[in-house]
Amino acid sequence: MTDTLNKSRHHAVRTRARLLAQLTDQPHDHWRLNHIARDATAAVTIAKQANSVLERERARERIRTSNLEALAHVAGFLAEGEAGSRSA
Repeated sequence: MTDTLNKSRHHAVRTRARLLAQLTDQPHDHWRLNHIARDATAAVTIAKQANSVLERERARERIRTSNLEALAHVAGFLAEGEAGSRSA
């Protein structure tokens, strides 16, 4: 946890590069959007678990989940629309 917080820029760059590579590997927009929705949903779950641990440890820091929840919702909605447009 300390390395991630103390070297957050380095961690963010590596994480984003890996995510972009995974998205680029997806052959269709629908799959990319679905991938984003699944990752954001998983991130919400992990953030909530982390917040529980932080609360038990009486740490002041918390992870905001509202943006992740919104991303999961919007990406899922767009993926459904993309899938519908392909089947029509």
